[in-house]
Amino acid sequence: MWKLHVAVRKILSTPLKTTKGMSVVQYVLEDSDGTQWLVYSKNQADGNQGYTPMQKTKGLHFHVGEVVCETAWQQLEEGEKPLIAIRTNQRILMVDMDYNILASRPAVVLIGGTARLTTSIQWLGYTIVYTCSDNRLYYMLADSRERPLGSLDIHATEPLLMSILTDRVLYACKHRDHRLTQVLSRALVPLEPLVLGLLYAPEGYAKNREQLMMKIIRQYAYKPAEEDPSGPRPVGPGYNAGVTGELIRELRKKGYLSVAYAIVRSCGGNKEFPDHPQIAPEVKCDLAMSLHRLDDALQELLTDSPQLMEYLKSAEEGKPFTALLPHPRSTLAERLRALASIAALSGDYNTARKCMDLSGDDWDLMELMSL
Repeated sequence: MWKLHVAVRKILSTPLKTTKGMSVVQYVLEDSDGTQWLVYSKNQADGNQGYTPMQKTKGLHFHVGEVVCETAWQQLEEGEKPLIAIRTNQRILMVDMDYNILASRPAVVLIGGTARLTTSIQWLGYTIVYTCSDNRLYYMLADSRERPLGSLDIHATEPLLMSILTDRVLYACKHRDHRLTQVLSRALVPLEPLVLGLLYAPEGYAKNREQLMMKIIRQYAYKPAEEDPSGPRPVGPGYNAGVTGELIRELRKKGYLSVAYAIVRSCGGNKEFPDHPQIAPEVKCDLAMSLHRLDDALQELLTDSPQLMEYLKSAEEGKPFTALLPHPRSTLAERLRALASIAALSGDYNTARKCMDLSGDDWDLMELMSL
């Protein structure tokens, strides 16, 4: 039994252990002016100490009227430094183990005169996922930006996150008669928040980011090509599920072109999922051009034109085939001519020839063939 000489409002568990295997806890202390502090037990700094709280000056001081509701610790590989998510009645905080605030957002947001309250938090990679009173899921990045992740059951009251799995979210909420609690699940496509979280992870965290992002893409981008080709139609979200153009723009801005292209790359498996929107072919083409993969850029550009793809394939094999070529003034023809110019300057005359043929640029094609 430990005798405490301060006002304690909460005792919170942590995943931390001392060298002797003792658990480290956190205390929510109340100051004389009513403000709260979050501190570790003394054994966090010295394993020979007990479970009494540290001095307030070594903790995190909250605003006047701010009350700590819950904390959540990031789950990482052994030896890595975890971050802490804190939900108060005023803010959502992302802090490090030394209680330095890395990111924050208001826990209460006014939308059209209605208050949107944050009700629970969980970690998803390097993002904090939280439920709100509008029955929606959001996540916060380490640069304090908020992005939507999905919606919950429209009848869910006071939803509380229980667990975030690889393909679904488990949450609890009040039953309709308000006397029972029900546990529900919701499908989740976590590819975008996981990659964005790594992209904006705090400095000093998430080493080998590009390698980790590629690992996430291989794990979470559904691959129907690995299924039995003679079996039933694959089920699942399909390639690029949950990915928006915002993620592609962020990856390009940060210089991770290979990662962006790995996400949006064209694959025959995409045809298995005609109901799911894909990233625009022009975006894929631009990424392939940036990586100097010009033949791939041409294939990306013709993703929505299977007849033109068949036309090129038949021409390569010397087989007769007719196809309706794009109008010389169409957007597709203009992009084909631009790609042809880049391919010619790069010495990729085969790709340049294909682009000129499809765009109807016969004069330049004759000049190229005479080289």
